[in-house]
Amino acid sequence: MPWIVLVTISAIWGGSFAAIRYVVSIVSPSEFLIIRNLMLSAITIPWLFIAFRKEFFSTAKKLWWYYIFLAALWLYGYHYLLNIGETVIPAATSGLIIATAPIWTLIFASVFKMEKLTWGKGLGAAIAFAGTVLMTYFGAGEEGLKLNIEPRQWILYSLMVLCAAILISLHTLSTKPFIRGTNRFNIKLDPIMLSVTFMSLCGFLAMILWKPGTASHIFISSTGYWLAMIYLVLFCTVVANIGWFWVIKHMDVGRSSISIFLIPLFALLYSWLLLDEPMHWPTFVGAAGIIMGVGIAGFEGIYGKLRRKIA
Repeated sequence: MPWIVLVTISAIWGGSFAAIRYVVSIVSPSEFLIIRNLMLSAITIPWLFIAFRKEFFSTAKKLWWYYIFLAALWLYGYHYLLNIGETVIPAATSGLIIATAPIWTLIFASVFKMEKLTWGKGLGAAIAFAGTVLMTYFGAGEEGLKLNIEPRQWILYSLMVLCAAILISLHTLSTKPFIRGTNRFNIKLDPIMLSVTFMSLCGFLAMILWKPGTASHIFISSTGYWLAMIYLVLFCTVVANIGWFWVIKHMDVGRSSISIFLIPLFALLYSWLLLDEPMHWPTFVGAAGIIMGVGIAGFEGIYGKLRRKIA
């Protein structure tokens, strides 16, 4: 069952890039951020007060700043940059660049001395980064020109998506001390409660971008638009995150991370089937490098854990 759930989650998350690309072709990135997170908060706020009310109020006095930090980093550091990037960069390319997030997590975990950087993780990081550079640099001349995108614009918006991948990796790392209880407050948080809490705040933080006329832009009568929004909020954010936390409660985190390799493959498939995006050799070679790099890093960690258990 955990493997079935993992493949399902990968298929859901892989489709998010095509859905985002479609929505930002209708509304601006800031308008998209507002409506998506208002819908998300409408779901998570009741969930927080029904399921985690006691834990939230007992920790909010000390960790209110931390919850706001996580929400802001997740909202503006990841989603907003990705939304802007996908106004130009194809969904397939964006999905592949975001797939480098586990590599950045490994690098920062080593820099902050949270985990040791082994040869497998280092080699995997180098290969994945090379694939990203190749796809960005050569894609600007190969795919970008065929989509009437100037090379400079292609590289700039690709870097925005890359920054989103880097910042979401920092977001992931910043949750570990509180999930493990190794922070200076000696507080251990339930991972689902933590996610529901910072997601509940995102609707309020997104309202910073509200301006006159926003309501008429985001509440539009388009069936495709609302189906994409429901898919992104309900399935990509709520259902997929519940499934992910359920999996890591029943399976080793190292093994469950293998599913990350499938996400860019689904992203490529959806962008081709739903958006009819052209793909050329930089995409495929870059995809191979990213998937290979993340795969080497992931399998090396799993191999190390198995070897220690056998020993």
